[in-house]
Amino acid sequence: MLDDAKYRSGLACSLYEVIMDTADKEKCSSTLTDLIALACDINYEINRSLESVLTSRGEE
Repeated sequence: MLDDAKYRSGLACSLYEVIMDTADKEKCSSTLTDLIALACDINYEINRSLESVLTSRGEE
């Protein structure tokens, strides 16, 4: 279950990169870009936390 969550959050990190690139190319508002960046940062922290838990359990 945690492995799946880590995998999905890793995919989301890639998705956020694509979204940020598209938002930049489309000249989206700075507010929208900031909100996307915030969501990306939150997801990254989740990914790191999951990785830490899995590593401490010896599952990684």
